[in-house]
Amino acid sequence: MGENENIDEKEKIRRLKEEYLRKRDEDFRKKNERSKQLRAANKKRHADHQAASRKKSLENAKKIISSLREKLAECNWSQVKVADFSGIAPTTLTKIKRRRNNTARLTTITALARALGYKLVLVPLEQSEDDFYDERWVRKSSVKPKET
Repeated sequence: MGENENIDEKEKIRRLKEEYLRKRDEDFRKKNERSKQLRAANKKRHADHQAASRKKSLENAKKIISSLREKLAECNWSQVKVADFSGIAPTTLTKIKRRRNNTARLTTITALARALGYKLVLVPLEQSEDDFYDERWVRKSSVKPKET
């Protein structure tokens, strides 16, 4: 009888070990699946935020270019003269004047504004104007400065 009890005990330990390994693998699989879901949700949220930010940037660029277009019409300079002062290619100026280029590069906008006697200035947004203020504030506060 001692040998049978020893075999039963070994069988019991083997089964417990199998059950533990099965449960551990199942828990790992569930945790991995949850991580995938969270990553997918974060990726989508990030993509949505980027799309909204890009859309707002394009709208702002269009407003700036529209203002520069008006100032360009008011100054009564030839295209060659504006091109000389700004360093912008005359073809680019033509595209801006004819509304074929609503999303010029920042360097182009800056050069054109400078040639027309203006400068671009970065001004902090008020909280009421900024759609992403809260999200940015949370991100900034979670970053801890390095101690030197």
